[in-house]
Amino acid sequence: MAGVPGTAYWSTWESGAGGLSTTASGGEVTLNVARVDPANNWHVQLNQTDVPLVAGQTYTLTFSGRASSLREVGVVIGENGGSYARYLDAKAALTPTARGFTYTFTAPVTNPAAQLQILGAVGQPGESYSLSFKDFRLVPAK
Repeated sequence: MAGVPGTAYWSTWESGAGGLSTTASGGEVTLNVARVDPANNWHVQLNQTDVPLVAGQTYTLTFSGRASSLREVGVVIGENGGSYARYLDAKAALTPTARGFTYTFTAPVTNPAAQLQILGAVGQPGESYSLSFKDFRLVPAK
């Protein structure tokens, strides 16, 4: 996984299509996909690891996202390895206009090192597009 320049916590991964670059500006992380391999949406990933979760705790994830063209990306919080169990497995329909997304889930297990992922390999083989995200927040319910 490659670290995202200008960020402390984000990394990216791609399946080997050699077409992913990332930038960060003004608190927004942008994934520039030059040649998508859409065989699986996880072939392009924006990742944040070491997200601590407590079993039975309800959490709310919020963020803002946009894309250069209509794209539905995966939004996952789950295991970073093992069986890659997903505690939150949702979608975000991105448009060229940034909008907010909110997801609520209850952690089924305690995991001090869960992973937050945006899975962004979507579209037709070879297409190019960009995905931009900012203002991620994961907060436990009070």
